[in-house]
Amino acid sequence: MDALARASGVSKETIYRHFDDKQALFRAAMKGVADEFAHDFADIFREDAATEIVMARCARAIYDRAADAQHPSPNWLAVGTAASFPELARAVSSDAVDSLLPLQAFLERLARERGMADPVPLDTVAQFGALAAAGLRHLMGAAAWDEAERERAARRVAGLFLHGCAADVRGVAGGRGPFREFTLDPAPPVPPMASHVAHLMAVARAHFHERGYRGASLDEIGVAARVGRGTLYRHFGSKKGLFQAVMVQAAGEIVAEVPLRLSTARPVADTLQSAAVAISAAMQGEAGVRLFRTVSAEAKAMPDVAHAIYDMTRNRLVGPLVDYLRCCAADGLLTLDEPEWAADQFMILATGGNRYLLLDTVPTEAERADHANLAVSIFLHGYLGAERPER
Repeated sequence: MDALARASGVSKETIYRHFDDKQALFRAAMKGVADEFAHDFADIFREDAATEIVMARCARAIYDRAADAQHPSPNWLAVGTAASFPELARAVSSDAVDSLLPLQAFLERLARERGMADPVPLDTVAQFGALAAAGLRHLMGAAAWDEAERERAARRVAGLFLHGCAADVRGVAGGRGPFREFTLDPAPPVPPMASHVAHLMAVARAHFHERGYRGASLDEIGVAARVGRGTLYRHFGSKKGLFQAVMVQAAGEIVAEVPLRLSTARPVADTLQSAAVAISAAMQGEAGVRLFRTVSAEAKAMPDVAHAIYDMTRNRLVGPLVDYLRCCAADGLLTLDEPEWAADQFMILATGGNRYLLLDTVPTEAERADHANLAVSIFLHGYLGAERPER
């Protein structure tokens, strides 16, 4: 608060006269950013344009906000504080969803024009937001795309969301040959680790998750782990080195537990439904949420570390998906130009972008199944053909 007062040229007394505490000031600042975006976003729907053009403009606006390096998005700031201030994170998440209400109204009008009278749940709208923002990509330190790539991504996201990529999901992939199964590659072997180093990493992980990178103290970690600073620096070089090693270890454990099996012996929709449930169980479980919250909070200061964790979790899961989707496309079951891009979009839908990082509860099995059903339905059939579950 002292630094804020100096930067804004006012006294702390003035700040506290208007805001009860730092959290209230943070909430007001984020609400202002959300309101500004909501105003600009609503303007998109005031022009009479084709559906695909409107949706592409929506996708571009959402992406620009998510990837803006000069003005960090409210969601990124909320994710970084979600563990300490869950009520604040929920409020920021609610503001972000509220800003998409014009899109919900547009989709409901579109549905009525096609004889679909059911209301459009906010979950569906939020899934479009997750696709448009490129999931966790920029939350985890990736560089922003250039102008041409942004425009191309916006058009592709709009097309996938509206129409999906299914051609015949009743068939099975590889039907002309022997059945195949696509699974995770074996994890690389973990070098042997001395027991005191393993204990140190376990203690450090708990401290980083609880207090964040900046709040964790190497001295306190050393005392709790019963090792000296010399041991710490000998094995990890620095606090950043310890943080990176601990988070990489956590990411490896999470991915290794994903029971991802994509079988060509089952219909495409059933196979992808099982995959979505498996992916969400790992990435939206307690360990996954703790990992991504802790690392994304430092993504601006340590983008190399954050993006390495993102790549590590993404690449091992996307690999089998790419192989399976390519097989489906070759057999005419899916219409895909780039299976690699499609696999990324499926991952985003299966994990719901960053929404679950803002919640203080872990999804139940039933909620996870509903979410997976919506994710697969959008991926295969798009909004215009999806059977929208009631909410």
